Amino acid sequence: MKKTLIASVLAGVVALTGMLSATAQTPEAERGYTFEGVQFADLIDAQDATIGRIAFGPNEDGVGGIVMVEGLSPGDHGIHLHSVGSCDAAGEKPFDSAGSHFNPGDMHHGMHAGDLGNLTVDPDGNALFIFGSASWTLDDGLFGLADADGTALVIHETVDDLVTDPSGNSGARIACAVLFASQ
Repeated sequence: MKKTLIASVLAGVVALTGMLSATAQTPEAERGYTFEGVQFADLIDAQDATIGRIAFGPNEDGVGGIVMVEGLSPGDHGIHLHSVGSCDAAGEKPFDSAGSHFNPGDMHHGMHAGDLGNLTVDPDGNALFIFGSASWTLDDGLFGLADADGTALVIHETVDDLVTDPSGNSGARIACAVLFASQ
């Protein structure tokens, strides 16, 4: 029987959790890896410290994944795919290098391909978030996450209202992961 993405991810959760604190300062080039067909990426904060992991890959319906994060402020935070696979924490606006939201269909906010909704962080600063879409692909097609610009996943400071264009009024970018690096 073929393993599903979630089964593969769950098989690696124990190893990922143990590795989280061991790789707090890893160079960006080493922040992505693959295990049994599932791709993993480190989630970093504005101080360039690893605060979580993302696992993603193909599933029966398209592409899916799971985010595990710690050390965020409790409550809801907007979470989006961004159009450039770069997570530079330096500068006046951390992670501005990730570009705008992933929006190949040129849709209004709340309905475009990069909208993932909100991540709910518990009172201890931890969150687990599962995401996916039948539209995404792992290649360089129109909805491909591995195009020339790559793709990043970004967590924002506040809740995404799922209406306001272009970012849902979700505030500053506080965490970022390169899913596919800009080429």
